[in-house]
Amino acid sequence: MAFTMRALSAILLLSLLAACDAERPAGGHLQLTGGAVRAAAAGGIDIVAGLDLQLSDTASEAVQQGLELTLAAEARVGRRHPGWAWQVYARRFEWKIAYLPLSRRYRLLTPDGRTATYARWRHLTTALAEPLPLTLDWHPETGDPAVYQVQFKAWLDRQKLPSPLRLPALFSRDWQHASGWSTWVWQGGSG
Repeated sequence: MAFTMRALSAILLLSLLAACDAERPAGGHLQLTGGAVRAAAAGGIDIVAGLDLQLSDTASEAVQQGLELTLAAEARVGRRHPGWAWQVYARRFEWKIAYLPLSRRYRLLTPDGRTATYARWRHLTTALAEPLPLTLDWHPETGDPAVYQVQFKAWLDRQKLPSPLRLPALFSRDWQHASGWSTWVWQGGSG
């Protein structure tokens, strides 16, 4: 009985904390820029997209203190049927952002493995917003006339934060940066 009361008290406390924080507007945002789907050179498909990132004050301060942030994105391909899509492929991409205090520069590691450093935060966000081809290692069967649905979503990966920061980040709007799903239609035989 005592365990149940403690568990219920903890749930109530966390709900109240989340409700209090919900009154504040989110301080940052993450949006998709230049989103498009095209045929890749190797016969698969590319999602061409950039990320428009504006960090909240809390997340920005954490970066300035040396915390590395991970922006994650998921691409999904589903075979379209009337009213639903059957997922046939999924892939995750990651961008890593860090501040290097000794050189006073920002580092961006892109999903294709390239690393670049920037003198100013605005230069990093400008580079991040430039559309980048993200190749999906998925190939529809040759001559397959099926219609596919390609989806893409990006978010600040709170699971990659240091352990002491994960729980508060789950309930704070300052750490909730997500783009929402973007969806395109892809004809299987058009690659």
